[in-house]
Amino acid sequence: MFDLLITHARIIDGGGNPPYRADLGITGDRIAAIGALAHAGAARTIDAGGRVVCPGFIDAHAHSDLMLLIDPRHEVKIRQGVTTEIIGQDGFSYAPVSPASKPYWARYLTAIDGDPRQVPGGW
Repeated sequence: MFDLLITHARIIDGGGNPPYRADLGITGDRIAAIGALAHAGAARTIDAGGRVVCPGFIDAHAHSDLMLLIDPRHEVKIRQGVTTEIIGQDGFSYAPVSPASKPYWARYLTAIDGDPRQVPGGW
């Protein structure tokens, strides 16, 4: 018995293969089986008919540095399928910053990433 069964999915496996239809059986946080599983037992079932199941996407140029400090779950990206972000790629970041240069960087980075004063407990 699976914890979760996703049925009637259009699968894109990330390996460059053409999409195919299958069901996915999930146990814990792992895919335990892929195939014709529609009649298998599961604690919960999701009918993914008309939807795609695929690996998470990588955002190779993101400006989410500050948002990850404000909201570590960063659901806005998860809902888009992004599971990995590359941040700090433009040669600047929120650390290390000296107390003397902090006001400058706060003003500069606000235009790119948002207002650092939103970080709970301070930046």
